[in-house]
Amino acid sequence: MDAPQRSVAALRTAYGDFAHGIYLGEGPGGHVHAGAQRSTLVLGPSRSGKTSSLVIPNLMLSGGPVVSTSTKPDVMQATAAAAAAGIPVFVTGGVTPEKIPLLARAGVRHFVVVRYLTEAADPRGAALALRDAVDTALEGGVGGGLGEVVGGGVADDLGGVSG
Repeated sequence: MDAPQRSVAALRTAYGDFAHGIYLGEGPGGHVHAGAQRSTLVLGPSRSGKTSSLVIPNLMLSGGPVVSTSTKPDVMQATAAAAAAGIPVFVTGGVTPEKIPLLARAGVRHFVVVRYLTEAADPRGAALALRDAVDTALEGGVGGGLGEVVGGGVADDLGGVSG
């Protein structure tokens, strides 16, 4: 991970105030942003810096919700760093009772679970297993207080991490 990506403070120093919207890069006048409440699609060849220069800074410094469907280790590490810094991170997609302790150790306190519950032969039993895993992980020295499990109906299993 590059030095500016190691902390939110370092990112703010390197990339400026993200209140202006999505960071796109540098232009003749300095930082270039897409503007507030805009969407951005990033296309580029492999190894061109999309993740380290755009995805991670925007993920770490967003003033609102972000959905990242990336499974790249560096995006996951940045998300864990954000969670450890107290930035709310909601993990969606693939959350199971077995994965919750690892996620909790990374600082995650919010789990959006759909498929595990809707495809379970015993949804009530699956929900209880999730609740037990969250309680155990967060009360068992991993973190303080109860986490939050949001499940079924409203949320969609997006398969990524949002913060």
